[in-house]
Amino acid sequence: MTSDSLDIKDLIYTPSETSTIGLESSKKVSTYSDFGLPLGIEGIDGYFAPVMPGQLAVIIGQTSHYKSGMVSFLSEQAAGYISETGRDNKVQRTSSRNKPIPHSHGTGRRPFEDWPVEPSPI
Repeated sequence: MTSDSLDIKDLIYTPSETSTIGLESSKKVSTYSDFGLPLGIEGIDGYFAPVMPGQLAVIIGQTSHYKSGMVSFLSEQAAGYISETGRDNKVQRTSSRNKPIPHSHGTGRRPFEDWPVEPSPI
């Protein structure tokens, strides 16, 4: 085995290790709970834990099922939430479509049903 190959033992945890990892994760969530980002979709937010710093959020779906649009929507929702919570000075806003993200007016968020649907390129 080379140093680049994966050892199966690195993928298996004992009950004690699992417990320790779970407790550490719970402490991180508690410590950084103010930094979590909700989805910003009323009626769905209660089913999903906020995305925490350092976590990877993945949207999976078939081709042409609005994944990119959903990411754009969630980015705008996150920017509005960040503005609402007074953390504008702690983040940098960018756009994957090279369009400026407007500063919030009022809440800075739009209901999901008001989000513009862009035609699919296919």
